[in-house]
Amino acid sequence: MIKEIAISLFDSHGGVEEGDVIECRDVSNGIGLKEAEGYLWFRADISTSLAEVLKRSHTDIDGNIVNKRRFKIPLQQIKDVIDADFDINRARDLNDNYQPYLPIDAGCLFTDPDPQTFSLEGLDLIWDKSTEGYI
Repeated sequence: MIKEIAISLFDSHGGVEEGDVIECRDVSNGIGLKEAEGYLWFRADISTSLAEVLKRSHTDIDGNIVNKRRFKIPLQQIKDVIDADFDINRARDLNDNYQPYLPIDAGCLFTDPDPQTFSLEGLDLIWDKSTEGYI
């Protein structure tokens, strides 16, 4: 199934870390202005089970939520595993609105009618904070 995934491009005081998977949602035709700023969006072909897993929170041994963002996709891993041309410095520049995989117009609608879709399964790409390993 094709999903849209957003990852954070910054660390914040609210527990968000660079690379955190912020959203895993059904395909849409655009994103909101606030969704465009500070997040990298792309489409991924993933299984139903992985889509459900990405929604899980990071919990402690007693089941208490430690951080609602359990999974992350490090920016360096995107460059190393998916796209050697991915520009990490541009991605980190929050004034740039760099969206190489789901480009947007001024109204934040996607401009590419057939954007590239990545397969994320079976790659050392998604880091699980609970197990401290790639899934």
